[in-house]
Amino acid sequence: MKKSWFWRLVCNGFLLLALAGFVGCQSEPDEKVITVGVVSFSPAMDSAFEGFNKQMEEFGYQEDVNIRYLYEGPAKSQEALLEIAKNFVEQEVDLILALSTPSAQAAKAATAESQIPVVFVPVTDPVGSGLVNSLSNPGGNLTGVTNLSSETLRLDWLIDVVSPKVLTRIYIPYNPEDKSAEYALAKAQAVAPDMGVEITPREARNGAEMVLALKEMPDDMNAIFMLPDSVAISSIQAFVETALEHQIPLCAPTTG
Repeated sequence: MKKSWFWRLVCNGFLLLALAGFVGCQSEPDEKVITVGVVSFSPAMDSAFEGFNKQMEEFGYQEDVNIRYLYEGPAKSQEALLEIAKNFVEQEVDLILALSTPSAQAAKAATAESQIPVVFVPVTDPVGSGLVNSLSNPGGNLTGVTNLSSETLRLDWLIDVVSPKVLTRIYIPYNPEDKSAEYALAKAQAVAPDMGVEITPREARNGAEMVLALKEMPDDMNAIFMLPDSVAISSIQAFVETALEHQIPLCAPTTG
């Protein structure tokens, strides 16, 4: 397959943005300076934070004027997410903005005994991830935006564009500790047999393992399929390089 196929077959998703409830019912911002702690696990989520900041500005909340963000960049590991969230609780921030499922789970654990609201964005399966009771009635102190699972549609699109005769084996490296990735993989695996494709998943819990998984990809794979997975998205350059090296299509949920 020629390299030109790669550029025609990259799938792009959307990073959805959430607004905190405390701005919804106010016509004018309070004089109080609101403090927002940001928990993230991937540089790919920075665009969601930027979008949140921009929307808050439209509500009249200017950074370093009447709103302050505490953010030192993505956590080095999933274990560090909980410590970051706990620090925000100790600092008594007004809101925690959790970017991705692992970040939201850490924020929920850290705020279990507090009333600090948590806004997550984006989370594929907030109910299955244990973040909320239901989409219609979240309960607790968490709310946010779900991007739901588009894996079935993306997989169908990929097969249709490439050709069912060509695309029969798809490689999916993923982080099994990310509930969004786990949920999305299950969706893809459920429809794969009817689509005539075989999915080969490979677990990778951090960036180093993800790079290794790509290096050890079986030679008979026809395409690489990325899930809404913080570890995978953080390693998107390795995905692109692998797809180019093997001259096979890559389907990703975000531009990274």
